Amino acid sequence: MRALLDVSTLIALTDEDHVRHGDVVSWWRSNNRSGWASCGLTQNGLVRILSQPGYANPVTIGTAVELLRRLVATTDHAFWHQVSLIDDMVIDTTRLLGHRQITDVTLLGTAVVNGGRFVTLDARITASAVKRATPDSLVVL
Repeated sequence: MRALLDVSTLIALTDEDHVRHGDVVSWWRSNNRSGWASCGLTQNGLVRILSQPGYANPVTIGTAVELLRRLVATTDHAFWHQVSLIDDMVIDTTRLLGHRQITDVTLLGTAVVNGGRFVTLDARITASAVKRATPDSLVVL
């Protein structure tokens, strides 16, 4: 099952100094045979965080974009268009517990709609907010 990686997972995968780099790389080596996916939200988030001057290992925007280009080009990657939070055929907003879950639930919904799974470092996601989500739809590292 193709995996949609959240921004934190992408950062940990690409930054060798990230505290969770080893965990994510280990998961990646065991699970990348089915490929992975990104969307505009995760791609932009990766570039935004890596290029922030306050980030532990900041790089230029151009360097972050090039890193993303290489990752996409050298792996089994698919680009998915993310679902909308207002798509009530996918997302049940009444199950959201707070504003911090909006992005993760949108990404989980995107993974479910595309027949994939959502991989995140955030254990606080409310999977029940995504209709048709199964236990296989969400991987928390």
